[in-house]
Amino acid sequence: QVGINQTALYIGILMMAFGPLAWLILRDWPEELGLMPEGGAPDPSSPVQPPPGTQIPGLPILRPGQVALYWSQEKLMRTGAFWKLGISFALLMIGTVGVMSQLKPRFTDIGFGEMTAMTMMAATALAGTAGKYIWGSLCDRFDTRRVIGIMTLANIFGLALALCKNSAAAVFLFIPVFGFSMGGLMSAFPIMVAELFGRESFPAVLRLASLFLMLQLFGYVIAGQSFDRTGSYDAAYLVFILFDSLAAVLLLTLKPSVDRSSHA
Repeated sequence: QVGINQTALYIGILMMAFGPLAWLILRDWPEELGLMPEGGAPDPSSPVQPPPGTQIPGLPILRPGQVALYWSQEKLMRTGAFWKLGISFALLMIGTVGVMSQLKPRFTDIGFGEMTAMTMMAATALAGTAGKYIWGSLCDRFDTRRVIGIMTLANIFGLALALCKNSAAAVFLFIPVFGFSMGGLMSAFPIMVAELFGRESFPAVLRLASLFLMLQLFGYVIAGQSFDRTGSYDAAYLVFILFDSLAAVLLLTLKPSVDRSSHA
């Protein structure tokens, strides 16, 4: 066994080892490898991002390192979809962070032993890992807003199950339901950015939209204050259910831009 300091060191070394590998194998755009998104054929009228040095009609030749931006920061600040997307996912992440940060204490609080509670928390995280892949795959096949709406409703249902502390069935059902639904948030977020603003603007928009996710830090505060003031996490879970409900309303009103390529 090793302590937390050694564990953090090993994780850091592992991340440093993968950095150079990512630099070598990752590419910015499918066109750099002669590919098109979704296996489609090149569309001359589509404002795609080509490899540096190639020409798109009406646009300047891009030098290495340049990216064609079709959504400026000023335009995004005046676009309702940008704010709805950022705020909705911030609300969802507040609940996810708040629950997962205190999940092991939550399980011990309702009567489970230390090791059992840790195992249950690990199982919830494992369900979240599966959710990342499956929800992302569903977004590829169906309307993204509907998929995320269902995911949000599942998240709310999972939080409601956690409030049934006297039901062992509800507590154990919470693990796959909440875990699976919360796991899809970070895979669905970039998918929604690309759908709303186009892949040619994806890096610029995601960079700014990700700033909303800083609000997830409030999840720690809400969960901690709930326990400190009431001796229970129930109040926090009710707040998270409210946040998820507001997020669902915002997400279901999102609509892709009509003419993404005209924005500069």
